[in-house]
Amino acid sequence: TFLLLKDHNLSSRKLMTSMPKADTTSRTALGGPVFAEHVLDAVRGCCSRQVFAAVVEAAVLLLRGAKLKGNAFHFPRTFHLVKLLAQFIAQFNAEQGDSITASHLFRLFIQHAASRSALQWGELFKDFVPQEYITPLMALFKSVSATVSSSKITPNLIVMLLQPETEPTHEAQDHRTVTITVSSKDDVELWLQKQLLVARLGGYVRQLLSSGYKVQPRLSDLSSTITFVVSSVAAGNTALFVDNFTPLLGELRQGRSGNKDQNVALATLAVDGSIVMTR
Repeated sequence: TFLLLKDHNLSSRKLMTSMPKADTTSRTALGGPVFAEHVLDAVRGCCSRQVFAAVVEAAVLLLRGAKLKGNAFHFPRTFHLVKLLAQFIAQFNAEQGDSITASHLFRLFIQHAASRSALQWGELFKDFVPQEYITPLMALFKSVSATVSSSKITPNLIVMLLQPETEPTHEAQDHRTVTITVSSKDDVELWLQKQLLVARLGGYVRQLLSSGYKVQPRLSDLSSTITFVVSSVAAGNTALFVDNFTPLLGELRQGRSGNKDQNVALATLAVDGSIVMTR
């Protein structure tokens, strides 16, 4: 799409306004280029695209290390960070122009993120990110802001900030570790199952959040297994997970292809290492 716009000397914004309103498919397809153009407009005159990309990537790694990144749990997406940084730059009068460094912009961006209220975060995320995630997200940015504001930003400091949090060796008594695994002898079906698991898990996690439970990801590397911890669960209470995730396992069992052959797709739910359901 970018090549088409460049070759015909036509901006994506002009193309959008000239398209028939009924052509919803084309307008949706052009949403990405239009969003990118808005971002580039904000970047021009403040920093290079490389600096912008470096700060976004650092923010992504920061959230991922704190277990606050991942589509499967409806955590903030990368485009949320891109949008937030672009909005900040649009309001930021940089005297350095294109000479601003990634470390300087990273510090300013973290400080800006730390100053945002819960209402402002909610306005950015709309309904995509559950309200329950905003408090730990704000706490993360405030903590990192305190560090970058009082220290010289060096490569070693950046590496330290972006290090993943250490997994606890022992969970509290009221915590339950939940593992959902998909498997298939058919490579295509397995790939479809993994995509479906990531796409659908968030809705079921929201049900736990709305019931007052806390959910903390532990492992989500798209290796056919997703693991997370649910807090405030009475010992031995596996009925909660069976009832909550039975429909999800049913979806995974069937798969997108609709093939119910037991040799094609399997989905397993385990709590604290013990398998409680296989479909």
